[in-house]
Amino acid sequence: MYKIYINDTPLYLIEAAKREDIATPEQEGLLIARYPGSAKFLLNYADMLEKSKRFDSIILYFPDLKNYRKTF
Repeated sequence: MYKIYINDTPLYLIEAAKREDIATPEQEGLLIARYPGSAKFLLNYADMLEKSKRFDSIILYFPDLKNYRKTF
């Protein structure tokens, strides 16, 4: 698991198997999304956190985090 702060808002990068251990979708102010492996996709979330306070935290989950490290 990785935790990145953008404007004091955490962006979590986790494996799909650990997603439910971290949070539930019903939590207020939380966005949970699957990361498809594109660096551009990740930049869109970073840009969103820089420009708004819409979410208290964002969780992006991967099928296999080790294989996606190269996109960073």
